[in-house]
Amino acid sequence: QKEPAGEHLTVELTIGYRDQIAPQTAVWLEDEAGNYLATLYISGFAACIKEKQVHLPGWAESSQFQNIELVTGASIDCGKHTFYWDFTDVSGKKFNGKNFVLKTEICHWPHVQYTQQALPIDLSRKTRFHSKGDNYLLPQISASFMSDK
Repeated sequence: QKEPAGEHLTVELTIGYRDQIAPQTAVWLEDEAGNYLATLYISGFAACIKEKQVHLPGWAESSQFQNIELVTGASIDCGKHTFYWDFTDVSGKKFNGKNFVLKTEICHWPHVQYTQQALPIDLSRKTRFHSKGDNYLLPQISASFMSDK
């Protein structure tokens, strides 16, 4: 994924556990009220099973599988991963709010290791937001407001 020009959010997460296969992973955004804004990344298998989705239930309920074809990719494994958001919501409109939540959900198989985490973002601070994950599955999530202005 290429870093967009102009104002955007750079998201970095670290996946810290390796099971027999790469985990199913979702990274998405919701506004303060919990309304879905956009998916930044979704694992290919999780994106394809739609109504049978049990691995990433939080993302499935929030996204309702809207416009996921642009962000579906091969399952990512342990290590650091970077995603970008140009503040465009699922309908193609610019999100003008200042507060939203970055959400991540990871499910490892076959041992059913699962975590969902949320990182509140307040863009009025225009800074780096960091959360030390609450477990070894997702030990780090961060987001940075970026602008080339």
